[in-house]
Amino acid sequence: MNSNFRVIYFVGVTFFIYFILSVITRFTEFQWKPFENVNLITDLIKDAPVLSDSVKKTSNQTKTVKLPKSNFELYKTGRLIIDFSTDTSQPSIQKFLSKLTDLKKNRKRKIRIAYIGDSMIEGDLISQTLRILFQQYFGGNGVGFIPITSQVSKFRQTVIHQYSSGWKDESFKSGNNDKLYLSGHMFRSSKDWVRITDQTIKDSGSILEKSLILGQTDGKINILVNESPVIVNGPGLVNRIPLTIDRNKSIKVSFLQSNNLSMELQ
Repeated sequence: MNSNFRVIYFVGVTFFIYFILSVITRFTEFQWKPFENVNLITDLIKDAPVLSDSVKKTSNQTKTVKLPKSNFELYKTGRLIIDFSTDTSQPSIQKFLSKLTDLKKNRKRKIRIAYIGDSMIEGDLISQTLRILFQQYFGGNGVGFIPITSQVSKFRQTVIHQYSSGWKDESFKSGNNDKLYLSGHMFRSSKDWVRITDQTIKDSGSILEKSLILGQTDGKINILVNESPVIVNGPGLVNRIPLTIDRNKSIKVSFLQSNNLSMELQ
């Protein structure tokens, strides 16, 4: 028996056993935990499958959830959508909602939303959709927060992310480090550079503000911003330093000296 036939034989036997078990659990009282929610012939049979007592109990306890309206009024009602504070009927994100209301009324407000997740968020697969919806409804533009380097930089479609090979990336996997920053990383520079090009802007006339977000520094740091010399300083634990405000969708930041910094671009 050659290797190709072994694969076909294995798949065929596995499918046959799976099919027989699906039929048995579907039409008899035989119950097996793996087939309570997954069954090969479920989509072929119109009758509802027999549910176990645990599944029935869970189904009976299911509550109807009201979908939020476009004006977000439901979010302002305590204990309806969110239940962070069970000892009060007041909403837990009142300041955030008030700023969103001001934005909708064309009042000047700046809101930053952090979406914490795994590689799906690092690749901007879910967060890009949420960001587009917020920007369409409340205004604003731009791709937002970008780490200095990323393992999925080639995969992400909302930016063109390029950087030199000398960056050293430290995270919780590297051991104890009290300088990890907003992204959970710290980037060490050996006279390196990073270039970010925003791919979300369709209007060539849009004004974009590009900033460097970094942790506390020991004195001033000499950098090049699009080949122009700039001196930055980080006196606080969190520092946001505007670098350019123009129509250019791309920015390149080069470090002229070695630095052990916690920093990101926005």
